[in-house]
Order: sequence, then C-alpha cells, then structure tokens
Amino acid sequence: MILTADCLRDLLSIHYDRRARCIDFVAALSSDELTRPSGLESGSLAGVLDHCLEAEEHWVQRAILGRETLPPFSSVDGEALRSRAAQVHARTMAAVAGLNDEALRSTVSYAFSDGVRRRATVAEILLHVITHDFYHRGQIAAIASQRGLEPPDLDLL
Repeated sequence: MILTADCLRDLLSIHYDRRARCIDFVAALSSDELTRPSGLESGSLAGVLDHCLEAEEHWVQRAILGRETLPPFSSVDGEALRSRAAQVHARTMAAVAGLNDEALRSTVSYAFSDGVRRRATVAEILLHVITHDFYHRGQIAAIASQRGLEPPDLDLL
C-alpha cells in the first residue's frame, strides 16, 4: 500500500473533522439518549464513540509506538466525551507528527486477543484507524436516523 505522509495527514484532518461533527451531535443529546442501548456491541451511542477512541489509542500508542495507553473510559456526558477525544487526538497527532514516508512503510508486529501474531505497516494501521472510525460513525448516523434524529454529514466528501 502506498500512502504518503502528506496524504495521511490530510486523511487525519478529515477524520478529526468528521469525528468532531459526530461528537458535537452526540454530545448535544440528552443523557438518556446518549447512554440508551443501541443494539450494537459497544452499547450506547456514547459507547460506540468510546470504543473508537480506545481503538485509536490502542493502535497508535501500543501497536505503533509500544507505549502505554490511556486507561479505559466510559462517557457519561458530552463534555467527558469531548475531553477524551481531545486527549486521544493530541496523542495521535504527536505520534504522527514526525512520520515520513519511510516510517509509514515500516512494519509492526501485533496480536489480537486470540494471541496470533500479525504484521502490518504503520500506514496500514493508521488507515485502519481512520476507516474503523468512519464505519462506526455510520452506525451512529443510522441509529440516530432510526430514532427520528437528524445526524450531521459524516461522510468523507
């Protein structure tokens, strides 16, 4: 996969813009609506966003950098969600700030909970973080629409 550092930074910029739109939408909901079961594995709308933030933190901090991640988190209100998102955003941007094209092609070894070791390039992992988030934002938009709410535009373009 060919993904340049400049292209990655552009994709991350779009990713964070769409995440902010989604968080603003979800954070404006009542506490009951924010934490209401959604039928998804992550539970509520807040739970889906918590999952996305934890996944990004894991992939960037642990898999790519080998650092400790922030402790697990459960959003109870919009401000807590915004605060956690700002922390993860800052940590990710600091991690990718110095990456160049060669660094993106470097390979990282990781394991899922099944214990099987896998390998991926840094670029593949970062692209996974971005697409994983878009996938779950689509779920949030679908659930909101089913509940009669009008979600913001969360698409790439």
